[in-house]
Amino acid sequence: MKRRLVNRTLLAAAVVVAALGGFSRAAADTFTLGVQPILPPQQTRTAFTPLAQYLSEETGHTIKLETAPNFLSYWQEMRKARYDLVLDGAHLTDYRVQKMGYRVIAKISGVVSFALVTGEDTLALEPDELVGKRIASLAAPS
Repeated sequence: MKRRLVNRTLLAAAVVVAALGGFSRAAADTFTLGVQPILPPQQTRTAFTPLAQYLSEETGHTIKLETAPNFLSYWQEMRKARYDLVLDGAHLTDYRVQKMGYRVIAKISGVVSFALVTGEDTLALEPDELVGKRIASLAAPS
């Protein structure tokens, strides 16, 4: 189940981005890879350490994996530009490109989609239909 969640997330929305200025900041060929916290930190580490090792071997640089306990701390670290490389969803990647000068260096092809889930008594086909209605969501910055 955990592996399936990681794979589905990667296939649906994962994008690797690099900060334009990040490489010059990193000391001694060490780069920090941030991964969105879709799993608890230890499970994230277990799932993505092989990727960091692979990137280290292929690039000749040390790629250090950083995990976050939740999206709020992940968002705060990202806004402070603490990650040189980021594996993340398209919506946050676009934010980084538009607002922080990040550059996309790789992406998984395909269409990214989001789903709205409603109760049996509510039929909403478009997000606009939920304007002004009570909804449940993840905590900010979702």
